[in-house]
Amino acid sequence: MDFKKAIIQVAITRIGDHLIIQGCFYHLCQSSHMKLQELRLKNKYDNDNNFSHYCSMVDSLAFSPLHKVIEGMGATQWRI
Repeated sequence: MDFKKAIIQVAITRIGDHLIIQGCFYHLCQSSHMKLQELRLKNKYDNDNNFSHYCSMVDSLAFSPLHKVIEGMGATQWRI
């Protein structure tokens, strides 16, 4: 059984036909963590709760409607 297809179908059934799934959230988060390593920010992520929370919020923008992403980005003013 392809669990990705099953999850997508459940999401469409629960949320509605207007839902467009264009990627995998797991792979988005994995990509974000790889970028943190590339930028040598993994230690900061592991030891700074505010920073790791912010990183999680950035990944969660994937669930925001497209017209709300800019607003969601402005919700936290973070400087690395």
